[in-house]
Amino acid sequence: ALAVLMADSIARPLRAISRAARRIADGDYGQRVPVQGPGEVADLALAFNQMAARVAISQQTQRDFLANVSHDLRTPLTSIQGFSQAIAEGVTSDPASAAHAAQIIHDEAGRLNRMVESLLELARIEAREGAARRDPIDLDGLLRGVIERLGVRARERGLALQLDLARDLPRLSGDG
Repeated sequence: ALAVLMADSIARPLRAISRAARRIADGDYGQRVPVQGPGEVADLALAFNQMAARVAISQQTQRDFLANVSHDLRTPLTSIQGFSQAIAEGVTSDPASAAHAAQIIHDEAGRLNRMVESLLELARIEAREGAARRDPIDLDGLLRGVIERLGVRARERGLALQLDLARDLPRLSGDG
């Protein structure tokens, strides 16, 4: 009888950990188990709960990252679509306007390409294959480009964007 009780005091918490592990594998990241049983089993339950918390945080971070990437990709795609539509519909009938629209399309396509490269670089960093770059950033040019690209979406919504920059912007380094 004592052996059965001892075996049950070990097996019951292990079964709970096993059930919780299967639920986490199925996508239910909120699983936690009671920290009970003999010392080693309680230590295992505590370690399991810590792992489950980290997995939940990692999954939330991944969802947030994907939402941000989707949002960031939408902006250049909207600009490309808007300016290419203007060219296709003949709204930019004079050569200077058409050239300007084509340049924005080219710049936005380059921006998309850089975003994809950044995602690949992030994957390499995650795999510990590379290091983050730190280059000088032309803050004036970066901000003017953002205003120009977002101007399409703003005009579609009846808004006007205005950029008012100080003369002496700070020098920055990073990944623009």
